[in-house]
Amino acid sequence: MVTDVAPDQRVYSVAVAIFPEEQYANLYAYDVTERLQTEQAMARSKLEWERTFDSVPDLIMILGTDRRILRVNRAMAERLGKTPSQCVGLLCYECVHDHSIPMMLCPHQLTLDDEASHAMEMHDERLGGDFLVTTSPIHDQHGNLVSIVHVARDITAQMRAETIEREALALDCALHTAMDILEAMGEGVMLLDMDGNIMSVNPALEKITGIPVGESVGHFVRELIPDVFLPQDRQPAVEALAVVLAGQVPSIQPITLLNRIGEHIHVIISISQHVRDMEDQPRKIVVTLRDVSELHDAQESLTETNALLERIFDNTHLSIAYLDRDFNFIRVNRAYADVCQREPDFFPGKNHFALYPHAENEAIFLRVVETGGSFAFTERPFEFPDDPQRGVTYWDGTLCPLRGDGDHVESLLFCLIDVTARVRARQELVARPHPKRVSDGGVQGSAFRVQE
Repeated sequence: MVTDVAPDQRVYSVAVAIFPEEQYANLYAYDVTERLQTEQAMARSKLEWERTFDSVPDLIMILGTDRRILRVNRAMAERLGKTPSQCVGLLCYECVHDHSIPMMLCPHQLTLDDEASHAMEMHDERLGGDFLVTTSPIHDQHGNLVSIVHVARDITAQMRAETIEREALALDCALHTAMDILEAMGEGVMLLDMDGNIMSVNPALEKITGIPVGESVGHFVRELIPDVFLPQDRQPAVEALAVVLAGQVPSIQPITLLNRIGEHIHVIISISQHVRDMEDQPRKIVVTLRDVSELHDAQESLTETNALLERIFDNTHLSIAYLDRDFNFIRVNRAYADVCQREPDFFPGKNHFALYPHAENEAIFLRVVETGGSFAFTERPFEFPDDPQRGVTYWDGTLCPLRGDGDHVESLLFCLIDVTARVRARQELVARPHPKRVSDGGVQGSAFRVQE
């Protein structure tokens, strides 16, 4: 067969049949121009498709129903570190996902199951990013599934941008929430930049210091120290500020401020650690002033009250002992200690009945704890086991239960008055001879009552 081009640009296929015996030959020419043009068009189309297939930035694979790669485009091959021909025949889950078995959650498997298209967002460490993966089925002329087109579009940048946007929205929402909280807080809050300039203050701080926002925001915080700090506190405040600006948290004792309207405000100042940005760089310093004037006044009042009670406790003629419910001494006053010929600090922690054993008295103490009722007695005799030379002494007293939470007895208050001299005087008076006395019998008081 001979192919030639005629002058009219037509293409023919020429065949020659030779007959030697008859000494002639037949020449046959067929016009194949259209067939050749069709073949050339198909070749160009194939080349253009391949070029298009390889120029698409998406990662494309054509997979068989056995999950083996039939073809990949150049982008996918480069992402796998192979040539397109080296990828053919490989199992997709091994070379793409680096797994030894097919993935459970995979759009390819879904398409195998229902022969429909599927899409899914996936993160793949091997491919190095986030991808929108779509799978589309290919059927033959009989409707049988023969292969699946697998397209992975890299959406890493998009996902990162969406993440940044979400974080920015969350940060904006958090900032608005924080500002709302700052506005409503009763504590004064001041935000400083890293140079010590005031960025913002809340209304509570303005109220505490009496300094309007316009005179504070934008100013160096040290400029306000003479306005609100008492002379003796100014230098410590300057030193504390230097520590803050150096990146450390100073120790600040409660102080008294003098605000613009002449009020003395007792405050506790706290410095938070530096507020850091998303890159962990310090950006702000938070200074909080808590007005504790009412607490300060209450503490002073309580201190005065306690001092008064201490004076009464230590100067009363009553002998007072404070015990827990197990009869261990918690505290005694000076009068009680003097009667026992001890110092007050001898008693705490010691058990009453270990020092002064007395079965009847211990039974009374137990009854008070169990019933919650008070016990009172008059002229009750008692002998000190550690000082028998004192002889029999006589006492008026009360034992009162002190209740705690749940209305149960937590401790006892034991109050005594030494009436020994009175009882002995009466005994002596009774014992003296008297012309009108018929009997000289002695009298010993032992009356008591229980109050419940």
